[in-house]
Amino acid sequence: MDPVFPFGLATTPGVQGCIADATINLLNSWDAAPVFKWVDDFNIMHESCRTITHKDGLVKYFYVYELADVIKHTA
Repeated sequence: MDPVFPFGLATTPGVQGCIADATINLLNSWDAAPVFKWVDDFNIMHESCRTITHKDGLVKYFYVYELADVIKHTA
């Protein structure tokens, strides 16, 4: 990988992909999976670990991790 880009961004194919791949490796090591990417966009899929149904029919979902956890681990 080039440490500098002397001819501008035109000569930097795949730079976003390299950083995105490293981010996916980081998230997978933290057990946030599966993670899908398209260039620099991430879709992190996860299921609820438990639910509570209230008397009025409202369902509350609980997850092992949330968006704030993902942001904290990738900061």
